Amino acid sequence: MVAAVRKWTAVIMRCHVLYVMYSRAGLLETLHSRADPLIRYIAWADRQVVAAFPFSEESLYAFACECEGKCAPSFLKSLMSSISFCFHILGAGSAQEAMNSKRLVGVAKACYLTKRKRFQRPPLTTEMVLRLERLVVSSSGDRVDRFIAGFFLLSVYMRGRYSDTQNMCNIFEDRPSPDPTGLGGYLQADVARSKTAYTTERKTQLLPMVAPRHGLSDEDWFTAWSQVRKDLKVPIGEGKPVLPAILTTGHWAGHPPSASVAAGWLRSLLRKCGFSELQCSRVGTHSCKATCLSWCARFGIDSYDQRVLGFHTAPGDRSAQVYSRDAVSSSVRVLEGVLSRIRKLEFAPDNTRSGYFPTVDDADAGYDVEGSGSEASLDEEEDEADCEQLEIALDSVADDWAEETPKRPLRAEQLVRNRASRMLHVIADESGNVLTCGRACTRNYEKVAAVPSFLYPVCSRCFAVVQRDPEGSPKAAPSQPPEGD
Repeated sequence: MVAAVRKWTAVIMRCHVLYVMYSRAGLLETLHSRADPLIRYIAWADRQVVAAFPFSEESLYAFACECEGKCAPSFLKSLMSSISFCFHILGAGSAQEAMNSKRLVGVAKACYLTKRKRFQRPPLTTEMVLRLERLVVSSSGDRVDRFIAGFFLLSVYMRGRYSDTQNMCNIFEDRPSPDPTGLGGYLQADVARSKTAYTTERKTQLLPMVAPRHGLSDEDWFTAWSQVRKDLKVPIGEGKPVLPAILTTGHWAGHPPSASVAAGWLRSLLRKCGFSELQCSRVGTHSCKATCLSWCARFGIDSYDQRVLGFHTAPGDRSAQVYSRDAVSSSVRVLEGVLSRIRKLEFAPDNTRSGYFPTVDDADAGYDVEGSGSEASLDEEEDEADCEQLEIALDSVADDWAEETPKRPLRAEQLVRNRASRMLHVIADESGNVLTCGRACTRNYEKVAAVPSFLYPVCSRCFAVVQRDPEGSPKAAPSQPPEGD
């Protein structure tokens, strides 16, 4: 929170009229995302020796034209959002002219249209899902691989996004009695935070998720996964991810892996299951959510059931679903019917349209390996961002700042930055192979040219070391540079 406030302090110090209205701003992430383009605009204005505030449509247009072709395609769109934020939330009247400028809006749209086309992750094939189930129940398989495979199967049958599956709690089985097949009943879980919850009321409600226990095989993969989860002593509890990241020490972390890392794990598992690199290359975390929904769409189930299974609602359905308490029941039974038809080889969703429902005369009722497109939803993996330009602008616009002033001197050669998250870490020793937090210093990290004046974001474990007084030195004494410097 402090870092976001420091960014806006740098902006507000240039435009004092914003100060009175600043307290209206809301979410922390919104503060960061709205401040970042303005920081870069202020840095540009300083270089051009022009006033950044009050907003000038002419100056903003010149800045936009200079950025076009050099910045991320979404940057100018973000700049327009920041200008709108200043007008509507912070009361900057000078922003209205820029908001209404056709040429400024035009250059922002032209820049955004250079963004690469949205790439939809294909659903998993039926054979992929089958082999993942067999991997989970295989007693000879690696236990960590079996646990990770079970997590992705949970995401497949729950039709959940990667973030939804990570936020599941109270996962349990609802078995019928008697249960002659041993695979009857349902899996149930509650999701504390969901991407589909837009209103304040829905954000404070648990999203119930239900899936059939019987998948594509006749194996009880969920019971096997629950036992492996227990054997591996995976942390379970409120606020803990279902699939934690794995530390370099081999222990479970308290945070989940990023979507890109998890997608790499999924592709690695599929390769171990016998699929080629070509067959796995397009698969991502969103493939899991798309799988059952894609099968149901190809089967031709009702659009209402498709919406319910995907946890979406039409405006007229909301009241009925709130008061019915279990509106998903009938739709899950429809999904059970689709899975049953796949098991009986009466429905082949991986074939082309003409072969979805093979007849007894078909010579080959097998499944093509290549899947088709998933639902129209953005993948959760990292999007591009020209973070380096923001970091340069922050150093020139914002004051020197760190969450806690280091008590030991920092040198540039001690610092590395994660290429994806941009988080700063401290190298543990002269070898440069290990970070102070215990992570390995891999190609995912890059050295910094100089110590940033705006130290954010930083690894709390790495920087905890530089917050301590050097051993043997008086606590009140100022930090001294190492001998030989």
